[in-house]
Amino acid sequence: LVAWGLLSEGTRREEFDRNWQDASALLESSPAGSERSGEAQARLAMVYEQALAELERQGKPTDEWEQRAIAALRASVDTFPPGPKPLTDSQVELAWRLARLLLKQSEPDFSAADALLATASQLRIISLAGQGRLTEAREIIGHLQASDPERLLDVLNGLTEVAEQVSLQHVRTIGTLQLELAQRLDQQRESLSSAQARKLDESLAQGYAALGQIPKAAAVYDKLIWQHPQDVRAIEALARLWESCETASCLRQASKQWEALERLQRKGSTEWLESRYHIAGCNDKRGNLEAARKMIGIT
Repeated sequence: LVAWGLLSEGTRREEFDRNWQDASALLESSPAGSERSGEAQARLAMVYEQALAELERQGKPTDEWEQRAIAALRASVDTFPPGPKPLTDSQVELAWRLARLLLKQSEPDFSAADALLATASQLRIISLAGQGRLTEAREIIGHLQASDPERLLDVLNGLTEVAEQVSLQHVRTIGTLQLELAQRLDQQRESLSSAQARKLDESLAQGYAALGQIPKAAAVYDKLIWQHPQDVRAIEALARLWESCETASCLRQASKQWEALERLQRKGSTEWLESRYHIAGCNDKRGNLEAARKMIGIT
């Protein structure tokens, strides 16, 4: 923090003196991955913008500074965490400032700018959803082109991955947005490949499950299992879904799925043992203690 304070103060002095060369050099010296590196990177983008604006006002060439700025900011973007880990506000700001620079060149790089803005917006949606800021997340989704199902699917896949990692208190919030986006994309199912449609169904089921709509989630998983009978991931998800319900009928359905999963697993493997543990647990919760004891004893 002390180092950042000195760096920040030094940068402010150079900015005040309009010494863009030294200001940018100071900010570029900030170690990548440090606690304040995101702030330094966003500040660096602003310094380059101010330098370029001054050159334009003076009627001087900007090409050299543009190329230097783009190279430095691209290097910063390369340090961003991979998806679905959310971007910070500073990182999102840096991404759109770099995109703006790419578009202001004498020969604009439209494809690179578009990819950068798409990535930033997708990760921003995931980040906002993870914080429970659904209104802001929906606003960004609203700007995504409905005619671009592949981009919508990328966002949806990111939400699906995040939903598997967040704490329980955020599951419902993520699930709400996940389901809304999946239902929107479901209207364009005919334009998706079979692999994309499968990911969409997984997201639909997960969204229904997060909101406690167990029969709807189960129906989607049943369809997936019918299409792919040996999809152990889908069978396990359905088994856990029915087990979470904990009524007698739900537990019977859960037992059926755990038994189906057990038959697909190698006898004696960790996965096989876990399936048998769940079968015993379902019997125990239904009050069938003898069957539970027998399963444990044999196992």
